[in-house]
Amino acid sequence: MIHGGNVWIYGGPGKIIDFSSNINPLGPPKLLVKALVEAIRGNIFSYYPEPTYTSLKESLSKLLNVNYRLIEVFNGASEALFQLAYMLNPSSLILTPPSFIEYWRIAESLNRRVYEVSYLDIDGSYILNVDGVIESLSRVYGGLMYICNPNNPTGTLTLRKYVEEIVSEALRRNVQVVVDESFMDFTAESQSVTEFVETYENLHVVKSLTKVFASPGLRIGLVVSGRVKDLERFTSSWHVNTLASYSFNKLLQDLDYVKKYIDKSRRVIVREVGRATSMLKDLGLKPYSTSVNFILVKLPLGFSSKKLTETLALKYGMLIRDASTIPGLNESYIRISVRRGGDNLKLMKALGEALSV
Repeated sequence: MIHGGNVWIYGGPGKIIDFSSNINPLGPPKLLVKALVEAIRGNIFSYYPEPTYTSLKESLSKLLNVNYRLIEVFNGASEALFQLAYMLNPSSLILTPPSFIEYWRIAESLNRRVYEVSYLDIDGSYILNVDGVIESLSRVYGGLMYICNPNNPTGTLTLRKYVEEIVSEALRRNVQVVVDESFMDFTAESQSVTEFVETYENLHVVKSLTKVFASPGLRIGLVVSGRVKDLERFTSSWHVNTLASYSFNKLLQDLDYVKKYIDKSRRVIVREVGRATSMLKDLGLKPYSTSVNFILVKLPLGFSSKKLTETLALKYGMLIRDASTIPGLNESYIRISVRRGGDNLKLMKALGEALSV
């Protein structure tokens, strides 16, 4: 599996506890569920979506505090990343392993050369090599760089000032920068750069609605960019389904509710990540520092992420992320997404037993 969340190969939801997908442990907000039920009962799916998605974009603009004309919505953040790359059509790419595998798949689909600037592994944290990235920009005139912030799978949060420094230097070198902020809503202090989109014409921000709202099956991602009009030429009609569009538009009408839900999510995540990190260390594992709801973990010498993932799934009914398929990592790494307290305790018990065999 190149991604987490594939519960279907183990019997589907209810048959296995999923720690492999980076979803909000609170579960979907009740207001979103209510809107989805309302949409189904009203047979909303019997109609095509609004062609321009203007209502949804206007709701998103209030949440993000940007002009709705700078927003385009997609069938998930992954589709947004691919369509944006096809529109930009770069000469080459700068990627920063370990990071989201889809960036490498995009490079492969475009048949473009990749320059890699690895994250720095320092004292239990992965840190973006800002100086290395800026130095590499000179090699990719007319190219494209991805910055995943916070980074998946390391949980690294790069400060806004460093991202802006890279974007500013990239503009001088005619390099486009895509900042993937799919997990930014989980962070205690946002370092989003959406406010800079109108300042830097080479900056494009990708975001996801369905991770923080624990509804990845609904598939909504978006791009904030000054080149949305150009991007529209690379998108199909009705690329977000009616149920998703209606439900999220309804949810975003109550921004006070949304902000309280996100604030509560952050508090729960900080608590559960702290507890999980402590228990992982007690098991003799090496958890990396994280700013979000998932933890990258290094296994003791001699243990295989593939074998451990299989054991936990088949014997204990728990699915973790085998991180060996992530560029820049190997079979010494797993990734765990925290859930509510009881589930996390079950996982730690199972991990302890599986590692002691």
